[in-house]
Amino acid sequence: MIFEAKATMKDCIKQQAVSDAQTKVLDEYEAIGSQCFIMVYFSGNDFHRIPWRT
Repeated sequence: MIFEAKATMKDCIKQQAVSDAQTKVLDEYEAIGSQCFIMVYFSGNDFHRIPWRT
């Protein structure tokens, strides 16, 4: 399992928050069968685990 952690004070986050290098790593790990996620903290102590599916 692999994840990237992100945080925002807004109520949404854009795909471009994940850098090209991070995208490459997530894609490579997903290609070999790993579970990949983006963990996002939104303002107000709201956490979400978003699956990485390309």
